[in-house]
Amino acid sequence: MLKQTPRLLFALLALGTAAQWLHSNVGHVAAQAATTVTVRQSATFGSYLADGAGKTLYTLSSDPANTSTCTGACTTAWPPLLLPSGQPTGPAGVSGLGVITRSDGGRQVTYNGAPLYTFARDANPGDTNGEGVTAFGGTWHVARVAGSAAAPAAPAAPAATTAQSAAGPTTSQKPAAAPAAAPAAAPAAPARALPATGTGGATGSTEAGFVLAAALLLALSGAGLAAVGRRSGTSR
Repeated sequence: MLKQTPRLLFALLALGTAAQWLHSNVGHVAAQAATTVTVRQSATFGSYLADGAGKTLYTLSSDPANTSTCTGACTTAWPPLLLPSGQPTGPAGVSGLGVITRSDGGRQVTYNGAPLYTFARDANPGDTNGEGVTAFGGTWHVARVAGSAAAPAAPAAPAATTAQSAAGPTTSQKPAAAPAAAPAAAPAAPARALPATGTGGATGSTEAGFVLAAALLLALSGAGLAAVGRRSGTSR
């Protein structure tokens, strides 16, 4: 009897450990079944779906309704949200959850007919690193709650109209130069002064009168000499 005591103690200890493990794991499985899908909030995506651990759920654009095309290596990067049995549940206000049977026999949760997946590179709850990724024949998007809208973006600051307005005023700038004055008009030619005797042609007329008078005097003198000569000839 004393020899069997250590064996009995070991068996009792093993049974106690097994019972504790079963209790904790059954509670974890029940909690998962009660919160298959949860809802998170984001300023970028509004209300979106997450699994029971808070990891973001995604949809694949190339999946037909109620059919998953993500198989093989795709399931390593994008693990499908599986439910061993029963129907998926979510918080109040979220409807459209369902289950499909995959080609590999797994039961995958869907939302409004779109199969749901997690992303291997989302390390923490609330990560959305898979949004917009194009891989395995389609584009992956965060599974938004139907009717949810993202918060409006803040208005962008008006862009500077010029490089100077963007850089701010400077003190080294010089004022713009005044436009050059038009060149002064050339001075007008001085008026020609009139001669002191009157009009411009008065001097020439006077000189011509003197010449004419002299010619008349010579003519008269010649005529007088000729008359004297005739008289002298007659008296002889």
